[in-house]
Amino acid sequence: MNNNNPFQAQLEIRAMLPNDYEQIADLSQEQIGAVREWCTQLTLIKSINTRTSSYRLKHLCERDIGFYVPNGIIKKIMGELGFKMVDRYSNGINEFYNVSQKSIKKRPSRVQS
Repeated sequence: MNNNNPFQAQLEIRAMLPNDYEQIADLSQEQIGAVREWCTQLTLIKSINTRTSSYRLKHLCERDIGFYVPNGIIKKIMGELGFKMVDRYSNGINEFYNVSQKSIKKRPSRVQS
């Protein structure tokens, strides 16, 4: 680990984690519900969309609903909603789904909770 650059050290620690499911426990049931509602607005398609990863979805969701969203909750909920997952880079961190790019672009700017 690079101890000279705290940001780099933090990234390296983060990269060592297979995912952030453990951070799901930090969310309230209302927050989990808001993330689920946000994910249900995405449209399932046949092919895997390799333009938008779970990490990108997490950031879009955060921007739309206004609070921190762990990557793991996006992955968990997308799986529960029936989206297929592909780990394109085999890193176990960011996944890609059979989600319509059009539905990602057309999502409402904020989810009402």
